[in-house]
Amino acid sequence: MSSLEVHSRLVEGLAGVALLVSSAMFLTNMSEVEDYFGITFKTIKVRLEGSLDAAAGEKAMRAARATMTAAEVLGSYDAAREYMHTRNFALGGATPADLLETAEGERMVLDELHAQAESGPL
Repeated sequence: MSSLEVHSRLVEGLAGVALLVSSAMFLTNMSEVEDYFGITFKTIKVRLEGSLDAAAGEKAMRAARATMTAAEVLGSYDAAREYMHTRNFALGGATPADLLETAEGERMVLDELHAQAESGPL
């Protein structure tokens, strides 16, 4: 998909199941899902049957992109999950998961993963 198509899909609203798919890639329990998306379990259940608003869809996409890239660079989803929750000196001591709150944070995580892929520090 082009960037414009992704944008349009996010504005229209991704299917609610995208919330769980992206979450399952790097979060380990429902409490973490609630914290990451800033919504309650009850709201999560409602959204699963409908569409995500643009903000939740954007966070789901950031999580999926970063975790997929980490899995490619590190060799597995288990390694990616661990990476996402490990404080990283190159990221100012933050965990990659914490930085995914913003698009700028996602860019930092992806840049660091690309540096790792080119044998830079992780």
